[in-house]
Parts: sequence; structure tokens; C-alpha cells
Amino acid sequence: MIAEARTKGVVVIREPSGPHIWLGARFGDAADPKHVVALSLFEASELAQVFSDRGPYMSFLLRNDPSGAKQIFTSVDKIEGAWSPSQVWGELSKTKIPEGIAELKSPAGRPYLVSFVDSGVASLVVVSMVDRQAALKAVDLLLKKSFLFFLAVISATAIIAVL
Repeated sequence: MIAEARTKGVVVIREPSGPHIWLGARFGDAADPKHVVALSLFEASELAQVFSDRGPYMSFLLRNDPSGAKQIFTSVDKIEGAWSPSQVWGELSKTKIPEGIAELKSPAGRPYLVSFVDSGVASLVVVSMVDRQAALKAVDLLLKKSFLFFLAVISATAIIAVL
């Protein structure tokens, strides 16, 4: 971790045994022989809880390494039994853009809406995804309620016109 912090400047790694993260930071230029690398261990249970809460969304905090994305915090290890957060980021990173929204199909063929952002710090990436049908259910409900409200307004107008 020290060597990685020396070359990259900032490194974040999750301790596998609990909700702790290691932060390694380089102070000074890497070429300067007097530069300092500091390591800190943080208790991050609140951060872990944000990513472990499981509602309609699945969220991940990943570290984007050249060897592949490493999970730091995640709400699930596998999506639909076979799709890992690292594989999701592998698909998204092909776009070469630091943030955006995409629609991906799972190995089972279900469409997901995925938003992502590369934080720009320590190669950290945040990914949030939701089943497309669940996301659009609210839009369908809003359209139905709007139509019913429209009918109520037209009916009220017709009744007042008759009186």
C-alpha cells in the first residue's frame, strides 16, 4: 500500500475484516527524496451502511485498478446470482467517460438503469443501479394519476356548464 500511495498520491483500501478503510496519502512530489507517505485507518460504519442499505437501488463503491475493479463497499456481491459489481463497472468503463447513465442488460437479460461517477480521487468509482421496470413504475403511476385528474377537471367543467 505504501508503494502504491507513493506512485499514485492517494490510495483507499477496505480492510476485509470489518467496516474500516485504509487511506494512504503522499505529501510532496514522488521524485523528492523527503516526501512523506502517511497511512490512516478509519472506522467507516456509516459509509458501509450507505452502501449496504438495500432498497430498489444497488450501490457500490469500487476502486478502479488496472487489474480490474476492487469492491470497497457494496450492497450485494452478485446481481441475479452471476453478475458482480466489478463486471458491471467493466462494462461501464468501456465508454471512457468519467460519469454518466447507461442501460445495461444483466446476464439473465433484465435491463438495468445504471448511473456512475469516477470521483477523481484514489481511483474511486461510485455506481448505482436499479431495475428499469421498477424505476419506470413511478412514471406510469404519475401518468395514470394525471389522466384521472384530467378526467375529473373535464367532468367538473361539464357539470358546471350544465348548471
